[in-house]
Amino acid sequence: MRSNRLLVAAGAILATLPNAASQPPAPGEILRIDATRWVMANGRVDDIRSTGILTPENPGGRSIPGVTPVPPPPPGTPPPPPASVLDVIAASADPMNVTLDLNKDGKFDDAAANPLIAAGALVPSGFTLAIAERVPGAPLPLSWIAPVPRFGGGNFYATVSIPAAGIVRGQELVTKEHYEGYTANSVIYESPDIGLVIVDNNLDGGTKQLSATANRKTQSRLVGYSNPLQTEIVEAGQSPLPDGRTQYTVTAVSDNGAEAGPNATYRWAVEARSGTSIIDVVGAPTLVFTLPFNTKPEDLPLTDWDEGQVKLTVVSSGWGPVVPAAAMGNPFLTPLPPPPQSVGLRTFVSAASTLSDTHVMYCKGGTRENKPTLQRSLCVLIDASGSMKDNNKMVQAKASAARVLQRLAAGTEVCLIVFYDCGRIVVEHAFTTDPAPLIAILPRIQPSGGTPLAAATAFAKDYMRKHASGATLDLVILSDGEESCGGDPLAAARD
Repeated sequence: MRSNRLLVAAGAILATLPNAASQPPAPGEILRIDATRWVMANGRVDDIRSTGILTPENPGGRSIPGVTPVPPPPPGTPPPPPASVLDVIAASADPMNVTLDLNKDGKFDDAAANPLIAAGALVPSGFTLAIAERVPGAPLPLSWIAPVPRFGGGNFYATVSIPAAGIVRGQELVTKEHYEGYTANSVIYESPDIGLVIVDNNLDGGTKQLSATANRKTQSRLVGYSNPLQTEIVEAGQSPLPDGRTQYTVTAVSDNGAEAGPNATYRWAVEARSGTSIIDVVGAPTLVFTLPFNTKPEDLPLTDWDEGQVKLTVVSSGWGPVVPAAAMGNPFLTPLPPPPQSVGLRTFVSAASTLSDTHVMYCKGGTRENKPTLQRSLCVLIDASGSMKDNNKMVQAKASAARVLQRLAAGTEVCLIVFYDCGRIVVEHAFTTDPAPLIAILPRIQPSGGTPLAAATAFAKDYMRKHASGATLDLVILSDGEESCGGDPLAAARD
């Protein structure tokens, strides 16, 4: 047994050394490692690791909503999204030493009391804000320990600039000099990319240790990634239509604490014999689609119908449980491609967290014995861009759409398409003869970004050509007519 007593023989003095375990930590020592998210999805698959996070100091980086600083809006424009983590850190009294525990009780603060808690909830689930909580007082030199290996161990990004070390906010910490020179008590950690981590349990996730050192004492904390975040495509039904085609309903079911749900955008790809359709659904995990994609079944040889296997892919992406999807815009970096569509390398790349699944479904083909019986196909196209907030335009547009839907004549099918921003055109509901579900969608439509009137018009016309069954095709556009995405609405209407 080790003694803490020292015998000095010369003077026969018996002295007692202090027990190191009982000494209170020195001012500036690390008490523990905290993080805004302990369980994460896998990291990004784009090129953030080579460019870092977009900040004014790191203009070549990738924009990560919830992390990238939000510039102040011009006068008279809508308010910006909530402050990002880096905004809150920059505005703190001491950006080099921030905390999730202001009252030092060993627990996270309430989000209302500490803006860093609220901002941390907006960070995409492949990332977390890690903080070395310290004893108050004159800070001791602090350094973070690099996650290893660099490719497969996750990545640290600077939350503040350290000019003396040549480090700018948002850059990845890579070299020995970076880790020696970066002394802030906070970093952004990105979990490993699933393509770089091969584990034994069917790629079901793993853990990584986040560590920092001060006064030759190291504190660490494990974080988990991937395994609790799952989604699964479930077939919810199929029914024949009067024109001989078949309507299918599928749902992406997320579980185990996944943040997808009402705050997510679901990007679906349906790959069938009659073509490929890529569809964004905002705030709802259910997709309704009709096969074959072609407008008129009689245009196809019988052997080209969609009987057989159809591949379904869904990627749900969102900003976390706090921010509605409409407040941040479409997280997918690649806009929906124009027809003919196909799944490409960057189709599902997102700036936010992602969950995905693929599924092969057996579809029963139609017959040409059932001829179209619908007289009319009507598409309601609603402008939900930012300009519709002015002068009660959005309210008037919803009221007009409701009147159209409530007066739908027998033998008419209707669909609802909404455009929220440049490159963000959403089929809110596929063609149906029942207007009730479309009317139910109207209250949740909220105006947001730019006005792609031309692109939306072209998209709606093509969607009708591919999916409508009526003898007559009509398009109703409810918009203030202010194109802001560089298109030509008149040309789109004529084509």
